[in-house]
Amino acid sequence: MGCLQLHILKSEKPRLKIAYRKHSREQKFEWIWLSIDPAADVLESSSQYVYALNSPIIYLDLDGELPILINGRTSSDSERGDSSYWNAEIIATIKGSGIANPGGTFHYVDGNRGADQYYAYNRKTGKGVWKDANLSTKKALTASSRAAGGRIAASNDFEKILAQLEKDPETGKIVEKIQIYTHSRGGAFGMGYTSRLLQLIKKNSHLFADANNVIEYILHMAPHQSNSINGNKGVKTFGISHTSDILSGNDIENADNVHSNVGNAATSHQNGSFVKELNAFLSAISSQGGATQEAIDQFKKTLEEMGIKFTYKEK
Repeated sequence: MGCLQLHILKSEKPRLKIAYRKHSREQKFEWIWLSIDPAADVLESSSQYVYALNSPIIYLDLDGELPILINGRTSSDSERGDSSYWNAEIIATIKGSGIANPGGTFHYVDGNRGADQYYAYNRKTGKGVWKDANLSTKKALTASSRAAGGRIAASNDFEKILAQLEKDPETGKIVEKIQIYTHSRGGAFGMGYTSRLLQLIKKNSHLFADANNVIEYILHMAPHQSNSINGNKGVKTFGISHTSDILSGNDIENADNVHSNVGNAATSHQNGSFVKELNAFLSAISSQGGATQEAIDQFKKTLEEMGIKFTYKEK
């Protein structure tokens, strides 16, 4: 991928000349770089500055998709359910993936929460179950509590999500799909969130053109307490973790798990350390038209070409 240079010629009639890596010994000029792609080594055909892999006609998704980003542990309350939690390159990579987003919006969710629960005893059956009560920022330590919090949050967010999804102008049915991305503590929360969304979509299936194909996939980055996370039935689930990250793992049940050597002990848990893998993942999804086996194979091949060492566990 080349970078464009502006050459300002020193002459009686200054003019602007555009050239590609050309040098002239006969004239003196200044070089002004328009931009340098900091992720040029990630993928030759894709970066956060490239839309649709430079092929917007080939990779055109008329339905589009709404990205839902669920954060993990926050450093301040201002990061809860906010874009400020996420590395700018993560957001730019999703925007530039080539997967259309008709409304142009992201839906941010605070996954650093859990749920107050209570035990409901049934006298007739002689059995009891734990039920979700209210969301609580003080109940985010355990994966089960965060999953319960995710279920509550999805119920609260459902109407807002529906309002952001594109509809077919003729039928009035919702045609836009959903992608879900989580980080760290947001993994367990996202599991509960997705589970409840699936229930609500099924309950309101008359609103959708294809109620069985609304949530295309959920991608967990650095899933904390990964052994307590399960893939949601009916939704393709992926996990990406780093070998030097002691806070996450590669053992999500019923999911494809990638465990790579990207980053170091100080940086490997940060969401910004997943830009390369996310770029490769979305490029594969975009070029293959969905989270197909062909896309997974392409994703793995791209990681190898990038020199990233990894293990891949398929569900």
